[in-house]
Parts: sequence; C-alpha cells; structure tokens
Amino acid sequence: MSQIEEAIVSGRLSPGEKLPSERELIKTFNTSRGPVREALKALEQKKLVTIKAGSGGGATICPMGTDLLTETLGLLVRHRIVPAYQMAEFRESIEGLTASLAAERILPEQVDEFKQMWNDLNTLIADDKLELFWSKERELHRLLAKASGNLMCKWVVDTIIKEISAY
Repeated sequence: MSQIEEAIVSGRLSPGEKLPSERELIKTFNTSRGPVREALKALEQKKLVTIKAGSGGGATICPMGTDLLTETLGLLVRHRIVPAYQMAEFRESIEGLTASLAAERILPEQVDEFKQMWNDLNTLIADDKLELFWSKERELHRLLAKASGNLMCKWVVDTIIKEISAY
C-alpha cells in the first residue's frame, strides 16, 4: 500500500480521484481484506484520503496541504512544548532563505504587489492602524514565501504565521 501513498504524494493520483474498491485493491495487492482496510485507515489518518461508507462511497484522494503540519505545530505551541518565541525565531531564520529565493525568482506582477503592500503598510503606520498593519504585515510574509517559488518555504511560513496569530 505504500505504492498508493507514493502515488498520492507524487501527484500521480489527483485530489478528488477515487481509489479502486476494496475488492480491487485486494486483487491488485494479492492480500486479504484486513491489510487493505488497515492501509486505507492509515492513509485516512495521514489525511491523504477520505473514506465514505455505502454505495457511492469509498476512498477519495484529498488535496495536499498544510493541515496536518498546522495541526501538529498548533498542538506543540498550545501545550507549551514549543514556545511561541521559538516559532518566531524559526520564522526569522527561514525568512532569510525565503527572501533570498524570492529575490532570484520573483515575478514582475509580484513586484507590483509588493510595492502596493509596502505603500499600504506605510499608510497604516501613519494612520496609527496597528491591528490592520499587523494583518497586512503577515500578508507580506506570505507573499514573500510565495515569491520564493519554494513550496516548503510557503507551507512553513503559512503554518507559523497561522499559529503565531492564534497564540
């Protein structure tokens, strides 16, 4: 069943696509019902598939995202295993790499978006609208991560911003 996991993660199986029925998986992998069900449950726990019972049900591929990463980091912060200041320190360190990559890979339309965001931030500071400023500042960091062209940077920055904001 690791072949199914690899096919999902690599994108050979797309979000919304249904896996073959249990019967077909039993035949394909030459195994019994128990291991197939265990494998499907493991894929569901990893949030790679959703399983619905009944006719029209089955296992459907989930979109890949940061939900599990966000959930795990949230637990670590909420239970004070990783203090918020350490997440902030990590964010600062990852953003050096992110900014470097963004400087090399930024698209012209993203440059315009950065300029507009910078002007908005300056206006918010001048107008003493700090709550809006911090919200826009988080958007700036997300845009920077997106401009890096590195999915890991984007996911990590998005996750950390979400958890620090919730703290």
